[in-house]
Amino acid sequence: MIKCGDLVEIQDRTNVEEFCIDGEIYKVLAKNDTTLTLQDTDGFSKFNISERQVKLHEKTLSDSDILQIIHRTDKIWFYKHGCTIEEAYDLAREVAVPQFVKKGNAAWFNAENGNISISTFLKEGEDSETA
Repeated sequence: MIKCGDLVEIQDRTNVEEFCIDGEIYKVLAKNDTTLTLQDTDGFSKFNISERQVKLHEKTLSDSDILQIIHRTDKIWFYKHGCTIEEAYDLAREVAVPQFVKKGNAAWFNAENGNISISTFLKEGEDSETA
């Protein structure tokens, strides 16, 4: 099901704006029954087209989509690279009390809460304050 914010690919440009090209990607701005209002990725052209004349190119995940995925899976792991110590600790703290880990030249904070885990990796050289 196509919704606002999704990216769609034109499959049939019959009776559509002359600059629209089959295979081109557009963002869905609005949906009214089976008519979509599309805009090109540059934001210059905007036009209406039947939903039958496009196919979903890239699905946009809403917050509720993400929550449903989290509840249906065994484990979710978030990670972020290139953090300062403060960034890494604060982000991991959003999940649980972070544990500092250092192996070789890599250092990071881990935190787990239920089926959610997070690892926040420090920038090279950031771990000297925590050693």
